[in-house]
Amino acid sequence: MSVPARKKIWRYKPYGIVCYGRASMGLRAAQVLKPILAALKVTLCGDVSVPLLGTPVKDGVFEGNEILVNSSKTMLDEIAKFSPLLKTLRD
Repeated sequence: MSVPARKKIWRYKPYGIVCYGRASMGLRAAQVLKPILAALKVTLCGDVSVPLLGTPVKDGVFEGNEILVNSSKTMLDEIAKFSPLLKTLRD
């Protein structure tokens, strides 16, 4: 299904972006997505950038530092706050 075909499905839903990479940590890709999703009337609730260099992985499981954990929690909390509010616009 194309992006325009999903416009009605995605309209007035919250989202967050988690990007990762080396020096730019995927920020360029995230910046390209934002206006596309805004045109679909999807609401950005935050983003988290994860650097691959020095990222702790123990036994194949990602263990982020305090900054990554807190920023992820903040983004998810914002999504949880916006979800019921935006649902009223979809109904």
